Formats: sequence, structure tokens, C-alpha cells
Amino acid sequence: MPDKTPGQQRMPQRFDALRTPLFRLLAINLAVGVAAATLLVGGLLALNPFGLRDLIFADNSPGIALGLLLFGFIVTLGSTAMGSAIMGIGKR
Repeated sequence: MPDKTPGQQRMPQRFDALRTPLFRLLAINLAVGVAAATLLVGGLLALNPFGLRDLIFADNSPGIALGLLLFGFIVTLGSTAMGSAIMGIGKR
């Protein structure tokens, strides 16, 4: 039976996502995947394989090309890190 005390309003319960262990596990591993993707794109730009850096920066809008490249690596490496964390839950 709900408490119907006059003058008091019930505070809505906030979903604190970082207290949920599974969400915290996924968020940490997503951050690891984002860091790895950023390092990989930075390494590709530093090494300039097959003139990739020159090709990107010769474009009229290099930010879009870098953003798309980084987004692709983040999706790939972030989901890989999250998936391997989920599959490793049962192992000790």
C-alpha cells in the first residue's frame, strides 16, 4: 500500500547506471575499445601507409574523413572489447 502522507512528495528513483555491474563492465570495455581505436587511427596517421594521411588531408574536409575512419574503428574495437568481456564472465 503506497504511503499517502499529505504534504510529502515521493522522490522519483533515479537509475544510477554505474551501480549496475553489467553496465559498468560494458562501459569500461567500451572505453578500452575507444582508446584502442584512437591509438590505432593515430598510428595510421603517423605511419602514413600507402599515403593515407596525405590522401585524407588533401581533401576539402579532412575532419569528415577522420571522423568516419575513427567511428568505424570505434564500432569495431569497442564491440569486440565488450563482446569479449561478456563471453569471459563465466570464466575464473
